[in-house]
Amino acid sequence: MRQGEVTLRIVAVVLMGVAASACTKERRSADVVAGASGPATLSSMQSDIFALSCAISGCHDNRANPAGALTMTSIQASYAGLVGRNSTQASGRKLVTPADPDKSYLVDKLMGTHLSVGGSGRQMPQDAAPLMPGDIDRVVTWINDGAQLN
Repeated sequence: MRQGEVTLRIVAVVLMGVAASACTKERRSADVVAGASGPATLSSMQSDIFALSCAISGCHDNRANPAGALTMTSIQASYAGLVGRNSTQASGRKLVTPADPDKSYLVDKLMGTHLSVGGSGRQMPQDAAPLMPGDIDRVVTWINDGAQLN
């Protein structure tokens, strides 16, 4: 992904987040909304993005039928469920295509651009404010770096 495209997508997410934050049913704590800055490694993102925003009750947790058949309760579960796995919402799209965030449906779901690529549903995290641009940038960087189990 070119730097200009990432910047434009991040600006769009910020603007959507401002508009959406007034109408969310569920509010995350201020430390989650503020976004934790850290390395673009799966282990870091697991602890301060996925565990706090995705692997919560009723979403991508350990229940029998997690949303999108995706469990994100551990680094191993997140990796196995995301990398190279087909999307259940966007035909022909992988959730994470290593080294190619433009073809990674996870990025579209986080940025709210999922409908434009044939996806469905709502922007993630559902019923909460969108992730901060810095956190989305970490996901994009992790994917660009090959989406390693690190």
